[in-house]
Amino acid sequence: MSEQLVNINFSDQQFFDYSSFLGDHVFAVVSKSGADTANFETTIKEQSESIPMLQIGNYYQKLAYPGQIHSDSVISTNTGGFIKNCDGIVTSSQKIAIRIKVADCVPVFLYDPENQVNGLIHSGWRGTVKRITSKGISKFIELGSKVCNIKVVLGPSIKMRNYIVQEDVASNFSDHNKMQISEGWKIDLTGEIIDELTDIGIHHHHILSSDICSFESDECHSYRRDGEKAGRMYAFMGCA
Repeated sequence: MSEQLVNINFSDQQFFDYSSFLGDHVFAVVSKSGADTANFETTIKEQSESIPMLQIGNYYQKLAYPGQIHSDSVISTNTGGFIKNCDGIVTSSQKIAIRIKVADCVPVFLYDPENQVNGLIHSGWRGTVKRITSKGISKFIELGSKVCNIKVVLGPSIKMRNYIVQEDVASNFSDHNKMQISEGWKIDLTGEIIDELTDIGIHHHHILSSDICSFESDECHSYRRDGEKAGRMYAFMGCA
């Protein structure tokens, strides 16, 4: 089977770029809705198949990507490839880049600049209430990271003002991260994740939360807004 090559060109201004907040030797980007993402969709769906490669300029990395099943499972890998039955990946290898897809859910970027451990998590409401981000940070600790060194970016996602659910979902959220309205409840995904992060000791100044609402922004794809025809934004992270 031929090796698949995924190419990223940061110079085309088609990405939300959070790299500078996290550190000097890392890239953390989310594709905008106008980006040409045809090359980003991997065709490899089994771990036994060859591992796709990510190209950034003249630099190549193996690509790791989760099955995204709305779980709370985070896997550590130094080999890359497709990883079933998880929604987050952590790696200590500078030869591995991570990719997830979102369209309202929160892309959570994690980075320890001291040990150059990085992670990327897909956190929808199910993953959020199951504290998937904490489980990702636990993987960092297993790899030698200290909580006080970890930096976090919460990328573009649907905001509370546009995220309406029913009580069966809202009942899982903290009182200050939900609000009852006539149509049901509004919930705050990023607020719940930030509470989780500070509870486990992540410093406020180590957390960056995008104020972009995927439902409202023309630069974002949104499943809540566009339904089945919605596209996906691709988040990539790795050491540069």
